[in-house]
Amino acid sequence: MKKLYISMTNLEFQPDGAMAPNPERAHNAIFALFQYREDAFAVNQWMTALWVKSVRRWDFVRDLWQKLSEEEEKIKPFIYEREPAEVDGWPKKFGLQTGLRFKMYLARWKMEIADSESITAVFRRFDDAKAVSDYMDRFAERAGLTVPDELRPRVVSLIPPPDWTIGEEEEY
Repeated sequence: MKKLYISMTNLEFQPDGAMAPNPERAHNAIFALFQYREDAFAVNQWMTALWVKSVRRWDFVRDLWQKLSEEEEKIKPFIYEREPAEVDGWPKKFGLQTGLRFKMYLARWKMEIADSESITAVFRRFDDAKAVSDYMDRFAERAGLTVPDELRPRVVSLIPPPDWTIGEEEEY
């Protein structure tokens, strides 16, 4: 049975790369679908770090960072493992096509180069897909990987979406 990994949050990236919550969406709205578990968790960890860094406040009296408010905690992204049929109807507009994959190694994220490229994540918004694509590209560069151009992350329009995102009832 096919499984995919759903990143849920109401955080969205803006065209300039800034991230902010969309008050018109629920805190558990779908941000993206990922084919690989490690990619989903690595991207969520990065987004969580960005979010916490943007909202945390320093407590000068106690000389430490204050805890996030309940509302700020709710906005942090989280992952669900589900079957594709459970997201039928969700707008699958943009894909992240790449030959890069995240892997956890000794409690640290590393990046590996796959043999071929494929669409490994799906988004409803271009700016979200672009931000994740740019993050993966920077991660590979900082890791010192020499990635062939055809395997570097890029955003593509989806018509139709990849098979791993389509439930048995959905047609394209």
